[in-house]
Amino acid sequence: MRRTREQWAALVTAFEQTDQQASRFCASRGIRAKTFAWWRWRLRDTSPRSRNRDDVKLLPVAVVERESGSDARVVLLVADIEIRFDLGADVDYVAALVARLRGA
Repeated sequence: MRRTREQWAALVTAFEQTDQQASRFCASRGIRAKTFAWWRWRLRDTSPRSRNRDDVKLLPVAVVERESGSDARVVLLVADIEIRFDLGADVDYVAALVARLRGA
């Protein structure tokens, strides 16, 4: 059975109001535990409360001209990991990647 985002949000909310382990909660509702875990992560990651204004940190950026003929790339250093991606990469993807690396 396919569920909508709203249905998954309701299930996650119901789970968070119980004392049950996720595996029991899922079994009692016929839900795959891995799917439920993914939806919990996805809904938490995009919820307004997870993007609190106080969580935003501004970083200094040095803007340099690129050499003609070179590929436009951005390099980030997060948790001792260097990430390179092309200019124009999906900003939400990069933000989510950085957030996950910080938590690792």
